[in-house]
Amino acid sequence: MDESKTDGYLMAIYRLQRSDRRVSPSAIAAERGVTSPTVTRTLQCLDEEELVDYERYRGARLTASGERRVLAALRRRRLLERFLTEEFGYDRSEVHDEADALEPHVSEQFVDRIAARLESQSVGPHDAPVALVESMARRERALQSLAQCEQGATVVVSAIEDQSLETLASLSKSGVVPGTTLDVLEPSSTGELTVEVSETGEQVSVSADVASAVSVVHVADEPTHDHRQHTEAR
Repeated sequence: MDESKTDGYLMAIYRLQRSDRRVSPSAIAAERGVTSPTVTRTLQCLDEEELVDYERYRGARLTASGERRVLAALRRRRLLERFLTEEFGYDRSEVHDEADALEPHVSEQFVDRIAARLESQSVGPHDAPVALVESMARRERALQSLAQCEQGATVVVSAIEDQSLETLASLSKSGVVPGTTLDVLEPSSTGELTVEVSETGEQVSVSADVASAVSVVHVADEPTHDHRQHTEAR
């Protein structure tokens, strides 16, 4: 099977999988934009390669080998993004497509040299650790999408999945970037989610699709208004 296709399926399972539960072929089909029979055939091939553990009617989960491959791909991607950002001045909204074009053509030796050049520090421009893949695995398992957050939650943006350049630029302009703390205010009747950027107090409306692509770490259960009062008191 083509390596990029294999990595795409493994990445889809990684994003959908939580803890040790299995992912259904229909969920993978929706993520990949293909039919369920196509997914089933692919999962059978990946099972033979021992990259996934697939059981009919129960779904698939990554094996240890499959997860190592995904984490290596994530490390490669984050290093490329950070290298382009820090060494060549790419904007956050531009770096994704450029890294997409480069990634299939770089060797692991080249990636290791990038890591050495950047001294393997902790994050890339869209976040996620680049040096300690074990830490990455533990951290990403704790993530949830912004769309899943309840009203009143306080969260920190960890990563933003593939979005158009315009969307990334708009989020960046509003302050919704990795590392930003957000207070989840309320959903609207149009399906948008209203959040408040804690550092600036700016309220931002985020569409349901974009909210699903913003990964966050939950940091507090206290109601949003209490959080603001605490901030103002300081």
